[in-house]
Amino acid sequence: MNNQSRFEYLLEKYIQDNYTSEEFDELLSLTNLVDIDRIDTDILLNATASLPADQLDKHQLNDVFNRIQKLTKAPRFYPLLYKVAAAILLLITFSGLIYTLNSEIFLQSGYKDGALVIADQNGKQLIIDETKVLPIISGSDTIGYNHGNKIEYTQEPSVKVFNTIQVPYGKKAELTLADGSHIYLNSGSSLRYPLNFSLSKERIVELNGEAFFEVARNEKKPFMVKSGDLNVKVLGTKFNVNSYAEKAHINVVLTEGSVGLYTSNDQKPQLLAPSQIASYEISSQSIQIDKINTDDYTAWINNRLIYKSETLKGIFSDLERQFNVKISSSREDFSQQAVNANFGNDSLENIIKYLSKVYGFEFEIDEKSVEIR
Repeated sequence: MNNQSRFEYLLEKYIQDNYTSEEFDELLSLTNLVDIDRIDTDILLNATASLPADQLDKHQLNDVFNRIQKLTKAPRFYPLLYKVAAAILLLITFSGLIYTLNSEIFLQSGYKDGALVIADQNGKQLIIDETKVLPIISGSDTIGYNHGNKIEYTQEPSVKVFNTIQVPYGKKAELTLADGSHIYLNSGSSLRYPLNFSLSKERIVELNGEAFFEVARNEKKPFMVKSGDLNVKVLGTKFNVNSYAEKAHINVVLTEGSVGLYTSNDQKPQLLAPSQIASYEISSQSIQIDKINTDDYTAWINNRLIYKSETLKGIFSDLERQFNVKISSSREDFSQQAVNANFGNDSLENIIKYLSKVYGFEFEIDEKSVEIR
C-alpha cells in the first residue's frame, strides 16, 4: 500500500472515530507526503455514510467536521476540509436531514446582528461563523471557503450569480475573488460582486462603504468599482475607495498603478497617479485631485485610526462603525470643526477622553453608547 492509499485508509478510520493513537500519529506523519487534491470525495462520503444510523445526527456530523478541522490547520489542507464538508452536505441532502452544520453554514433568511453575512441575489443569507473554516457551496460545487473573517473563492460556478458581503459595525473582512483580486472591507461596508467573471466583458463590483482593492491584472477584462455616480476603472492596481452614505464626498486614493475615474458627466476618464487622492463631490459631480500620504488613508486596514481634515461629526460616525457603539450629541458646531488626528489603535474611551479635553465637552460612556454634552 503506497502513502496515498495508506493516508486515505487512515483518514477513513479517523472520520469514523475508529482509530488508535498510533494510527493518528501515522496519519499526521503522512500529511506532508500525499497529494490532498487527489483524495476522492467518494471515500469521504462513504466513510461518513457508514456511520451507524442512530449516530447520523447533527452532533455526530459536527464531530466529524471538527475532527477534520483539527487535522487541517495549515492552508494547504483547506481543500481536504472542503471535500469533507461537501461530503457531509451531500449526506445531509440524501438523508433528508435539515439543520445548520456548526450552527451557521445553512443559507437562511434574516440578519444576525453583529455577524458577517454573505447574501445571494435572491436575498438568502449565509451567516459566517468566524471561529470555523467552512466551505462556500454553489449548487453541488464547493467554490470557496471562509477562514475566520477571510472569504476566498477558489473557482467560478458555471452560471452568472451575484453575492453581496455585508460587514457589520465593529468588524472588518477580507475577500479574495475567483480572479485573484484581494479586497479589504472596513466596518459597516457592503460589496456586491459576481462569482463568475468569465461570463462578462468587465469585472464589475458595487461598493457601499470603504474598501481597499488589490486587483489582479487582466488587460482583456478591466475591473470596475461602482460607487454611487462614480466609477473607478482599472486593469490591475492597488487603491482605496471611501463612499460611506453620510459623506458629501467619495474619496479614491491610489497607492500603486493607475486608475480612471468616470462620472455621469464624463466621456473621458480623469486619471489618478500613485500618492494622489481624488475627492468626488456628490452634489456638484466635480473631482478634485491632490497629493497625499497614502498611509494616512489606508491605516484602517491595520486597525489604526487616522483622520485628515475630518469634522468631529465625521469622526464620531466613524467611531460608531469601528467600535459598534451609538454616539449621540446635539452639538451643531461638531459639523464645522476640521480635525487632524492619529489615534493609532487606542481604545474608544481614550479617544473620547482626548477629544473632550481638546474640544471642551463632557460625556458619559458605557459598553454600547456614548452621550456627549
